[in-house]
Amino acid sequence: MSKAVLQARGLTKTFSTAAGQGITVLKDVSLELGEGEMVAVVGPSGAGKSTLLHILGGLDSPDAGDVFLRDSSNSMQNLAKLSDEKLAAARNRHIGYIFQFHHLLPEFSAIENVMMPALIAGMSRREAQAGALALLDEVGLADRKDQRPVLLSGGEQQRVSVARALINKPSVVFADEPTGNLDAANSRRLIELLQRVRREYHQAFLVATHDQELAQQADRVLRLGKGAATMEVPGNGI
Repeated sequence: MSKAVLQARGLTKTFSTAAGQGITVLKDVSLELGEGEMVAVVGPSGAGKSTLLHILGGLDSPDAGDVFLRDSSNSMQNLAKLSDEKLAAARNRHIGYIFQFHHLLPEFSAIENVMMPALIAGMSRREAQAGALALLDEVGLADRKDQRPVLLSGGEQQRVSVARALINKPSVVFADEPTGNLDAANSRRLIELLQRVRREYHQAFLVATHDQELAQQADRVLRLGKGAATMEVPGNGI
């Protein structure tokens, strides 16, 4: 495996039901993600796929275990040891997010949505605009840059969200059911796009998905079920 950009050790997460019972969705889950690698996370609904991504991306905390992310100085930093301010900065600079429902800001244009993480990171407006335009061109939407999300199709909105995830050149991109709201044709286009951008920009991708075609395109597959996790190589049956 290439140099690790993300490591998780012994992650455990339990939720309480309304009846006061505990449901363990993750139990002692460990994972290492290499530079430029794509790992698909699969399993039935409720298996903990989104929970795992939220913990690895610093959006939630595990009950036990640690997550380490490679920073700009090439050191592995423990997310649990970071202050809220430093954790927010790490998420902004080193992690990209692609969600099923895009979460684009409706009052801003496509290019403004892509620029937003760069502006938050302190990039000048001129640099952010140039970078956003280059990425929109990369995803085939340069001619739609001034359109607000409501005027974009579902596939176009998802491509804008891919560009937004890449604007700060993160070391890892988390994608939660990125094809879940797309038709078959747009799903195939998005899969091809994800493969192309990871080859060109060398980001690692961790993708939670029910899409068998997308899982088959991954380097490895992490299968979740009943709290446990097993790593597999893509093949028939996934």
